[in-house]
Amino acid sequence: MFNQYIITIGVSTGGPSALEEILPELPADFPAPVIIVQHMPAKFTARLAERLHQLCKIRVVEAQNGARIENGTAYITPGGMHLEVTPQFTIRILQAKEGDQFVPCIDTTFSSIARNADRKKILGIILTGMCKDGVLGLKEIKDAGGITIAQDKTTSVVFGMPKAAIELGCVDYVLPLRRIAGKIVEIVKEKLGT
Repeated sequence: MFNQYIITIGVSTGGPSALEEILPELPADFPAPVIIVQHMPAKFTARLAERLHQLCKIRVVEAQNGARIENGTAYITPGGMHLEVTPQFTIRILQAKEGDQFVPCIDTTFSSIARNADRKKILGIILTGMCKDGVLGLKEIKDAGGITIAQDKTTSVVFGMPKAAIELGCVDYVLPLRRIAGKIVEIVKEKLGT
């Protein structure tokens, strides 16, 4: 189990634009890592990471298997794969199986963080997207003592994932996209006393 603070974001339809609004608002000395699961095919996520890195003060990379997770870095799950965070605070990349409904799977990542993080050191965020991927994982984060955020209906391209999480009762804050980065910084500062 690791005791560092961690932010994780799950997003689908409309995700690149949403990430372009949130990540550039995080300061260069942001004292936590960000793990991102964007529903996207293989080969597209490396380009997404490069584009976001150019726009951001923090570092943005496509996640690599075995990489040690570092503060001030956002990790994009490789398209066509799954990502888990290990108890040693490293990244584990998993091959998708034939028949997997969502690839990458938000629930897989959220669940691994909920299992392996120290209680109350997780901020889970679910953004625009269809279906319900990430909802059960977000509930696990909430049940583990983490804080959770969902994007509101007005600013979501597709309100499926946030709506399902809200209806399940596992969301602490429902916010428009423009307010999410500020809330992330506020929560992390409060939790870390910075």
